Amino acid sequence: MLTSKKIRLLWQEKIEDGYTSIIPKVSFDRGNDWISLQTLSGDARTNTESYLSSEALDNGYNQLDITFGMCPEIVPEIKEVVTAAHTPGFATGTWYFAVSALTYDYPGFETVSTSSYFNGPISKVVEVVLGESSSVDLYVRYPEYTKGLAVYWGQDDGGTVTLKLHHVTNFVQKLKTTLTDIGTTIELLNEYPFPSYGTVKIDNEYIDYESCTWDTDHWELTGLTRGQRGSTAATHTTSFGNEIEVYLANYTGGIYGEIPERIYPKPTTSANLEQYLNFDSSSVLNLVSGGSTPTTLGTLEYSSDFALMGKTLKLPGTGVVKTNEALTDTGSLHLLHAFVDLVDDANPYIFSALSGLWLAIDKTNLKPILGYDTTTILSSDDPRTPSLSKLDLDQLMLTWEPITGDLMNFKLYINENLVADIDSSIDSTTFTPGEPYIGGLQTGVDTYTNTYIGYIDEFRIYNTVLSLNDCSAILEEILNSDSSYCGLISIIDDGYYPDLSVDVSGTKIQLYEPLIDKEFATTTPATYGYDYGVSIDNWIVEQFYTDQSIPSAEHLTYPIDPEAIKIRFDMTSDSQGFKTSEIKNVSTIISEVSLS
Repeated sequence: MLTSKKIRLLWQEKIEDGYTSIIPKVSFDRGNDWISLQTLSGDARTNTESYLSSEALDNGYNQLDITFGMCPEIVPEIKEVVTAAHTPGFATGTWYFAVSALTYDYPGFETVSTSSYFNGPISKVVEVVLGESSSVDLYVRYPEYTKGLAVYWGQDDGGTVTLKLHHVTNFVQKLKTTLTDIGTTIELLNEYPFPSYGTVKIDNEYIDYESCTWDTDHWELTGLTRGQRGSTAATHTTSFGNEIEVYLANYTGGIYGEIPERIYPKPTTSANLEQYLNFDSSSVLNLVSGGSTPTTLGTLEYSSDFALMGKTLKLPGTGVVKTNEALTDTGSLHLLHAFVDLVDDANPYIFSALSGLWLAIDKTNLKPILGYDTTTILSSDDPRTPSLSKLDLDQLMLTWEPITGDLMNFKLYINENLVADIDSSIDSTTFTPGEPYIGGLQTGVDTYTNTYIGYIDEFRIYNTVLSLNDCSAILEEILNSDSSYCGLISIIDDGYYPDLSVDVSGTKIQLYEPLIDKEFATTTPATYGYDYGVSIDNWIVEQFYTDQSIPSAEHLTYPIDPEAIKIRFDMTSDSQGFKTSEIKNVSTIISEVSLS
């Protein structure tokens, strides 16, 4: 039995044929990626399918009625590949990598026949030339609703590159025999292997394992460390009719920890970026490779409120973040900030460094106050500065640089506007901006006061002065960042993942999901594969509304969060603007249909 959600979209339109057009589009991720429904609406206008229709109304409009499943077809993209010397690792030579996306749950759990495979599109192939034994990091771009990734790699053999399936991020196995709370071996029922070592999740317990080997008629995991990631070792009992899932959980993201989190905007950052704090993983992570490691004091929270993507840092007034990154003598600091409450009568601090730079908020007029040690650089009564918003995000960027030996220049930008340009009498030869705390006034080693309740996101420290154009470019990057964020798949050694395309034990792995091709072969790897994109896969709806001929486990879909769905209409007029397209009475109905 398959359960799917479907969308029924109705609207009334008036189109001047040959002059105007109306193209409906849907987004499953709050408007970041848009999928055209032009083909469906075109078929509706000609009443091609029973679930796509057009009806002429008495008011001169046509009412269109289209139905489609909430199951997009996704082509992911390998944005970057980063290699590093590592032994053992991928051998010296030329390698080729590609990925495909999974849009369904439980790949590998059910048994299906090879004729049932859904052949999902593969990404553009990426060539990697290695001069020594190396590890490979793949930065993969994919929408937030992707359920898993299938990773392929291979080499040239006589002019043909064969890419074989080696890794599926969200493989799901079945437990063959009961595992007690002190058990040391996990026996797997389905006849395909997990990676050579890693982490699995059974019920609510995470278990690390050191090897995956074949034993007579099954694969088994050994070298177990029970009760990982804060879980507790427990007994997992199998019985007739009680199948126990064994989830591959090598990543901390995803519903079951099955897909790498999309927290990397790009694998390399500006050479002038010293620290870039990210909070999407409900922790404080510095995305600058080799940079300092931030720490936290007190109580912090993470929330999707005020987050442009993923999660943002939520300061409840009882904790701060220690950046542990010394600000340079010349530099810039960027952040997105929103405050919702002020904790006490003192002016709260957005950031501060002991005897160094600080930025606070005046409780009386909500204006910023900038200072260095005991010197106030920008007071809250300066008529040039605006009040900061409550319950909304403000973009703040501060720059500083020496002018002469006894003068420092400070510029404060708020929401892409230069609101203050000040030369302050501060000795530039002794100027030490310090290591800032976020969310309070640092008073000593690991002590702080003047906190507030609010949100911080996109906190960045640069070792150079940024301009107004840089401020605008950063904001534009943030606003369009969702479609460029990547998940990181680190492959230390190609031997870590078995070749999933081979007949390992006498029963071919092809008898099991995940309903994807096991290998691709091409003589033109430079042009092979598809560009990044998302489109509607309406296979289930088509089958359901024709003869309901959907074999069990043939094709799986899954519900997308309805709150993430957006509908828009792209409309055009004639070149002179005399003829215009019109729409009205738009209705969107999301319902669940049981497909058997």
